[in-house]
Amino acid sequence: MPVSFVIQSEQRIVDATFTLPLTRQEVAEFQHALRADPRFDPGFRSVCTVTGKASDGLLTISELRSLLAESPYGRSARHAFVVEAAVVYGMLRMLDAFNDGQVGEFGIHRHRDEALRWLGLPSEDTAAV
Repeated sequence: MPVSFVIQSEQRIVDATFTLPLTRQEVAEFQHALRADPRFDPGFRSVCTVTGKASDGLLTISELRSLLAESPYGRSARHAFVVEAAVVYGMLRMLDAFNDGQVGEFGIHRHRDEALRWLGLPSEDTAAV
């Protein structure tokens, strides 16, 4: 499954994984699923992990901008992206430039613990089990 997510209402966070290759339609379906879920609030934070090979297919900047305009998140949301591939990192930096606060703030990270700390959450290394 290219997109999977868990809504953690008590922590006010959406934990999503995007596996490349990924189509615009798959991301749009994810956005629709969030809107339809009664546990979701547009002010939630998100941690989005992007996995898979970048060479397997990336969305275009035009598609990303379109999806950004259709985002279910509000201006107060914070989004931490966790990426390994340099090309995905670069594309997300461009997307952040287009965002201009429209759907909140973006942080782009190489490691999940960095992303969690940026969101103000404990890292998984220090979280209680």
